[in-house]
Amino acid sequence: MVKLIETKGDAALSQRITTNSNNQNAIKARELKSNHSIQQRLKAEVSAISNGAVAYEIKQGEINKGKTVLTNEAAGLILLAMDLAQPWSCHQKYKVMDELHADIFGRPDVTGARIVGYWECFKSAESALDAIEDKHFAYYNLTKYFLVYAVVSLIRTKPEGVAMLNNMKEIITSGRLAELVEIIGVLAKSLALDLNAEIVDEGAEAFDYKNELKSPTWCKKISARLVAQYSKDVMRKKAEPIDALCSGLSLAK
Repeated sequence: MVKLIETKGDAALSQRITTNSNNQNAIKARELKSNHSIQQRLKAEVSAISNGAVAYEIKQGEINKGKTVLTNEAAGLILLAMDLAQPWSCHQKYKVMDELHADIFGRPDVTGARIVGYWECFKSAESALDAIEDKHFAYYNLTKYFLVYAVVSLIRTKPEGVAMLNNMKEIITSGRLAELVEIIGVLAKSLALDLNAEIVDEGAEAFDYKNELKSPTWCKKISARLVAQYSKDVMRKKAEPIDALCSGLSLAK
């Protein structure tokens, strides 16, 4: 039996109903996917690559005492921003374990090593948010996904960068993950500082970051500007070339 709820034009109430419905759908979808072969494989691979230190949580209520917990939903959002290059969709968490599950997790190159490596990179990029002057914008939920997306977009401008991102297992097993995390942090801070100028250009009063961060057009445009600015800084000897930064880790064994 379908129940209809009349909101009588109450937009706030409508939004709450939609949010609660999406949250319930997300919980149900996550529970259903907990026995999926992909999620079971990734759980085992994350445990193996981290020597049991990281627990890849695939359902609520798991007991992971003494371990650092990474939920599959959180991992999915990181992959959505960094791998699928869709930071503007990261506010739709309820889709991660549902309609986007195959796109996010069902690719051959999504492994436990990739998830752990990307997670550490994401946290490093997130720490650079302090460099953004507009703190409301800096700590809005989608901003961290946009920033790491911009960093990855910059890295992918060079073959060495692409190779580095595809080399997570070797980087981790060779004990060089800290080097990768440092590179991501440096690049994220550089782009965050340049992002301040872009926000000023947008016009402080008119800058509707909550909507802009959900816009593919805006995200692609600003990311391209940040990449171009970094390239100018390299030409002016103010920044390290991406190929030089990434070459060592692209071949790590």
